[in-house]
Amino acid sequence: MRYYLLPVEQGETISDAGESVVWMACSVLPGAYEEAPTLDAAREQLRALAVHIIAEHLLRDDPLDPAIAVTDLPPHPTADLLTVPVGDADLEVVRQAPLLMIEQPEP
Repeated sequence: MRYYLLPVEQGETISDAGESVVWMACSVLPGAYEEAPTLDAAREQLRALAVHIIAEHLLRDDPLDPAIAVTDLPPHPTADLLTVPVGDADLEVVRQAPLLMIEQPEP
């Protein structure tokens, strides 16, 4: 198991349904944005999405943004970093799932 440390931002907005929600995003991981009624829910949804995105990168041997730190031990949690554990089981799940990211051919 490896742990990926993603810098995150958070804020509040109004959802498409007109409800107040909390958003959380990670600018160093394209497509990593979630909205939820609470900060904890947004954080967990973003973590699940980030596991999938990172696993896709790993399976395709795509480089991750250099701002993403990687460690073998779980770090102490902080509000401005999202710890994303990715293991062999996550890679296998993603291997069997449709890709979130579609490669664009070079022009």
